[in-house]
Amino acid sequence: MRIRARETIRAYWNYQIHELEEGQVVKGGLADYLAGDPRVDVLDAPAPAPASSNELDIDGTINEVLNWVGDDPVRAEQAREAESAKEKPRSTLLTRLNEILTD
Repeated sequence: MRIRARETIRAYWNYQIHELEEGQVVKGGLADYLAGDPRVDVLDAPAPAPASSNELDIDGTINEVLNWVGDDPVRAEQAREAESAKEKPRSTLLTRLNEILTD
């Protein structure tokens, strides 16, 4: 992210006082910190975080599937059925899903 100061700004960030002159462009952590300040213009906002999906992507990584499942036994059962139906089900994922279902 980058921001441009609309006016002279003194900001305390990361244990230091930062003085920005009008028109000065800053990027990185300081820009993130100042992005909500009305005295700056945001030049390029960070890419939005991917929206969490309510649908199972059984072809995702094991961690992605387990993140979708969480502690929900209904989702664990859906994921186990979908993974078991695959030509080559992942035994590690099935073990983890079974652990969720038995807890």
